[in-house]
Amino acid sequence: MNENRKLNIIACDCGNSSIRVMLGTFDGQRIAVSTVLTEPNDMIAVGDYYYWDILNVFSTIKRGLAKALTQVETIDSVGICTWGVDFAFFDQDGHMLSNPLSYRNTIGAAVLETIEADRKKEMFFETGILSDKINSVYMLKGMQEQMPSLFSASDKLLMIPDILNYFLTGVMINEPSEISTTQLLDTRTMKISGRACKKMGVPESLFSPIGKHGTKIGHLQPKLQEELALEYEIPVVCVPSHDTASAVLGIPAKEETYAFVSSGTWALIGVELEKPILSDSIIEAN
Repeated sequence: MNENRKLNIIACDCGNSSIRVMLGTFDGQRIAVSTVLTEPNDMIAVGDYYYWDILNVFSTIKRGLAKALTQVETIDSVGICTWGVDFAFFDQDGHMLSNPLSYRNTIGAAVLETIEADRKKEMFFETGILSDKINSVYMLKGMQEQMPSLFSASDKLLMIPDILNYFLTGVMINEPSEISTTQLLDTRTMKISGRACKKMGVPESLFSPIGKHGTKIGHLQPKLQEELALEYEIPVVCVPSHDTASAVLGIPAKEETYAFVSSGTWALIGVELEKPILSDSIIEAN
């Protein structure tokens, strides 16, 4: 590779209302960003449930890659970020069993109402994450009860960006910032909490290896490479895939101590810390 050549990085930003494929060009000093493609994204109601059309999301990403390849000679890497908490199940052969349910379903909220305060407290101290109706673990418990055949056929669980990374590369990982939104990751060790899984009756075997930021997940699959008429391999990189985490990481703060407001579907106010604060006062303040 010519060391003086600009690097072209594809960032796929998938939110609740839109899917964007962005092109970032790095000349060694500055990054210039442009939008390659934007398309709407929305939930689809089927019977009693709301689903995400993850195949449409993937199709949009493929179209964005194809369009980007008409704008630059080479794409050097791809990274994906999306919203949190939602997931899909895969069987032992690696086939997706169903489109992901949306966190806007009431399944999780109904389960959380049955969880006693002591259990919520235990889960907080195990994971560093407060109990909330949208956390994946409560959807998981609800699906065990409402969709037992689907749950019993499941071998692996992939979060939304993990699904897209898997479709691109054929490699299953669980990205850490995204998997933390399940409330089953111990945010001190950055490993799945076996005790939290046991407390909630969730098989720890559902989870894949935890990815490491800045490392390569894999390359675009051969069939996708052929579809895009590529004569070289494009790496897909493990990036902070939860959109809020990604936004906070990108704050251009020069100070060590600062607060942030992240405003989108809702507003989050917080600070960036080396480790979570685990105390009763956090629970009391919610």
